[in-house]
Amino acid sequence: MTSSLIKGNVIFSIMAMLAISIIPSMMHAIVFSYFWSVTHSLSVATIYHAAFDEIRDTIENSVGFGPLVQIWQMLLLTILGLILLWKGKWAQLKIFQDENRRRLK
Repeated sequence: MTSSLIKGNVIFSIMAMLAISIIPSMMHAIVFSYFWSVTHSLSVATIYHAAFDEIRDTIENSVGFGPLVQIWQMLLLTILGLILLWKGKWAQLKIFQDENRRRLK
C-alpha cells in the first residue's frame, strides 16, 4: 500500500511541475509570437526577449532567485499571454496564411 501511495505522489508531483512550468512557457511563446507578428520584425522580438532575460538576470543577481521571483515571473507571463490571446489582434496571421497559400499555388 505504501509503494502505491508513493507512486501516486510522484506522478502527481511530476504532473504538477509540468503544468506549473509549461503553461507560463507557452504564454511566453505567445507574447513573443505576438510581438513578432505585429511588428513583422525579428529584431523587435529579439530585443523584447533580450530585455526580458536581462531583467530576469538583474533581479537574480541583485536580490536573488527566491520563490517570489519565480512566482511573479510566471504569473506576469501567464496573465500577459492570456490577455494577448483574448484581446490581441491576431487577424494579421490570417493575412500571412493567405499570402503563403497564394505563393504555393
